[in-house]
Amino acid sequence: MDRNERIEYAKAILTNPLYIEKMAELTVQFFNEWKNTKVLDTVVREECWKMLKVKEKFEAIISMCAIDETKEPEIPTTDYDTG
Repeated sequence: MDRNERIEYAKAILTNPLYIEKMAELTVQFFNEWKNTKVLDTVVREECWKMLKVKEKFEAIISMCAIDETKEPEIPTTDYDTG
């Protein structure tokens, strides 16, 4: 798969309604599991928190794939009068 195909595929994933729906459900599920644990149940709380962070990392990786890194950033230029 070439760079342009990767970009288009990543964009298709990010805009897929099922992907969006299920990722939102995962966020709610992990957060609610974390929120509803007992304060002293640190093992379960940490696992829920880790799962939420892994999901966020996965989304970030897919988002980065959707960015065309071959484009140079546009830098505004200003004409200065040096005279």
